[in-house]
Amino acid sequence: MSQRNEAKLRLKQEQARKQQAVLDNFKERNQYFMAQQEKITEILGHTDLARVANWADEIKSDPDWDHTHEWHYCTIHEGKEYEGPEAGGRAVQKVTEFSELLPKGILTGKDERNVLCFIVHIVGDLHQPLHVGNG
Repeated sequence: MSQRNEAKLRLKQEQARKQQAVLDNFKERNQYFMAQQEKITEILGHTDLARVANWADEIKSDPDWDHTHEWHYCTIHEGKEYEGPEAGGRAVQKVTEFSELLPKGILTGKDERNVLCFIVHIVGDLHQPLHVGNG
């Protein structure tokens, strides 16, 4: 085999290895996603995330949930980076806390649902300009 043909063969083999790596990565991510989707369905039943996204706002008027008001925003002072909840608001702190708590499997059904609903809602809040800023 000529050197040129050998080089072409090596190139094709390398491309095949890269393509297989991409496919393996996709398969792994898809399996992870499917497992997460199954867990979400287990927690929420057949209600989708969009339907529970506003739940945390709907309960704000209930005095039993007054302690959650600071969970809906975070303050970042002008010209500064996020410094934590000391600046105001606990949205980032609660998403982090709940994201670590949920997979542990220690919550009851209702608490597990509430935590997931809060994660969905607060992540949405963090993408709203009036929920993140210098207040």
